[in-house]
Amino acid sequence: MMHRSIHHGLAWAGGATVLAALCLSLGCNGGQTVSPDVAPSADEASADTAADTSEQGPSLAVDTEVGPPLLPLGVTSFGATSLGGDTYILGGYFGTPHQYDETGQTGALLRASAGGQRWESLGEIEPLQSVALASVDGRIVRVGGMRILNAPGEDADMRSIAEVGIYDPATNTWTEGPALPEPRSSHEVAAIGSVVYVAGGWTLSGGPRSGTFQTQALALDLSAAEPSWQAFDMPFARRALGVAAAGGKLYAVGGMTDAGKISTSVDIYDPATKTWSKGPDFPGEPFGLAAEGVGEALVASGNDGVVYRLEPGADAWKAAGTLAFPRFFHQLVESPSGLLALGGIHGMSRDARTRQVEQVSLAGSSEAQVRGLWRLDSPGAAKNRMGMVLHDDALYLFGGNRSVGQHDFGPEDFLAEGHRLHLPSMTWSELADLPVHRQTMGAAVVDGTIVAVGGFGHPQWGESARTHGEVYHYDLEAGAWTLSSVGLVGTRSQFGLAVHGEQLWMFGGLDYDPARAGEAAFDHRLDVLVAENAGSAFELSGVELTGPRRAFAGAAHDGRYFMFGGMQGGFEPVTTCEAFTFETKTWSTIACPGAPVLSAQLVAIDDALYLVGGSKMGAKGLEPNLAIQRYDPEADSWSTVLDAIPLPAKHLRAFAFNGRLLLYSAHFADATQAMVALIEV
Repeated sequence: MMHRSIHHGLAWAGGATVLAALCLSLGCNGGQTVSPDVAPSADEASADTAADTSEQGPSLAVDTEVGPPLLPLGVTSFGATSLGGDTYILGGYFGTPHQYDETGQTGALLRASAGGQRWESLGEIEPLQSVALASVDGRIVRVGGMRILNAPGEDADMRSIAEVGIYDPATNTWTEGPALPEPRSSHEVAAIGSVVYVAGGWTLSGGPRSGTFQTQALALDLSAAEPSWQAFDMPFARRALGVAAAGGKLYAVGGMTDAGKISTSVDIYDPATKTWSKGPDFPGEPFGLAAEGVGEALVASGNDGVVYRLEPGADAWKAAGTLAFPRFFHQLVESPSGLLALGGIHGMSRDARTRQVEQVSLAGSSEAQVRGLWRLDSPGAAKNRMGMVLHDDALYLFGGNRSVGQHDFGPEDFLAEGHRLHLPSMTWSELADLPVHRQTMGAAVVDGTIVAVGGFGHPQWGESARTHGEVYHYDLEAGAWTLSSVGLVGTRSQFGLAVHGEQLWMFGGLDYDPARAGEAAFDHRLDVLVAENAGSAFELSGVELTGPRRAFAGAAHDGRYFMFGGMQGGFEPVTTCEAFTFETKTWSTIACPGAPVLSAQLVAIDDALYLVGGSKMGAKGLEPNLAIQRYDPEADSWSTVLDAIPLPAKHLRAFAFNGRLLLYSAHFADATQAMVALIEV
């Protein structure tokens, strides 16, 4: 069984003693700000270039503790369906985009039982992708697909197939069904009663541009004495489209035309009248989208992550929700637990494909919910106080401290390691090491560059640890660190770093130098610094804090910078809360949360701020701050949205992620692990 952290409260002695012990050596983590006409021509979207080309690291274990289980292998262009409350997936492509070879396809058939936390392997067929699945009368029908015949390094040889197979889950066996009149891939299927309908697609017979588009739809009545495919004309020729049945009708949504154009068209077939009609154009990204019938309505989502709903007879689609993990060449499947989004990939990326299986919220909820909780092995030794940013779909981590002890500040405890966690696949990759061993830096992403500022560490081996004033830049494209020629005015740690436009603002913090005797070692900085852009020096802004503050929760939102909690001189808590207006450079007093907080995180999402993690003053002293509290800047008021987070509060890190709250912790004494939580707020 994996190690589970136990939260321990700390006694509050005389209002300051424990805080002094806790933070004497800068043990408190500070606030932070996180701030086509012609599409690809093969059966899935891919890219010649990508924003990140870091190599994927070794496979490390991931346990899903809350939410649907991760796919064992991230795939695109696969088949999926639901039967008897269980979800099935078959085949797919996991190889490198635009490098098509036989090693990149799978023929695995997997099943996840309703409410289960694991995918069960049901065996394999010959590997293929672009296969389509439908459930009919207690059986699963697979239709068509595409197989890659060439070995790595050879010219692409991609062949659509006409195979039809029928799977019986009671016996875990496949039987051969009536073959398609012609090979077909990049199509989709849907079932209405006992009839399986096929729409869209093309026939590949060699290279990725060898496709001939299909112009006829097909129907197979499995209740017939001798089932056979019946062809009928389609008023379109498209592939990479979404096909679903809803309200007794067949919908064909989006895709790419035979002229190589992306189409937003919606075509509706009525089996009762055997006629086609036009529906309202799909408003999202229509290439490689997924569609599913939910009751009488149709839902669909594309790479933009917006889930749209079309009600019967409606003249327009309506946005019904969003995916936390946007994707295309995925599948939507209705299950007993709700609508699921499976597999796919987010945009033109060379990252691993999406393993996240996401339960889609269509109705919305006024209550915060834990949508996902994952415990995963970590390749890094850092337990806390790393520099961290969220950029696109990944967390970047660098530096930090290897110990969970509050006073472990020997030279060997400080780290320079760098790692990247790709959230859609939950896979790690290595980054270049930070040039110095350091913790408690401020970090932000500006114009494709991670800016890491200040922090705490040893200048040289054998010298006492102190705060620093260097600025380091990590080029996300080049994957390398450089030391900026300009640094801070003085040194600083446990400060707040805010991005405002192209500017970087630095608030509060501590200049700690043990060479200064006694209390002089602790210089709480009142001066607010500003850099005009990522490459500029941090200079005096002419603004000062109204009082000392470090290890506070801070975030920029709607032209203001908000500050809650923290510590002042004498290790006393800060009991006032303030907001700084960038335009006027003025301060205002705002409402504080119910109890003073230390080293908490503050995250701006939509029109609110969310306070989470760190410690708070309780009835018996300092205790973990487990609740998520929401601050409404317009009303200047607080509310609690979640009573207890499902992972350790101490040294927790929090980020805004596609409208959700993403939490991260590696603060585990007995295991090299991390936990990630996704909270719908």
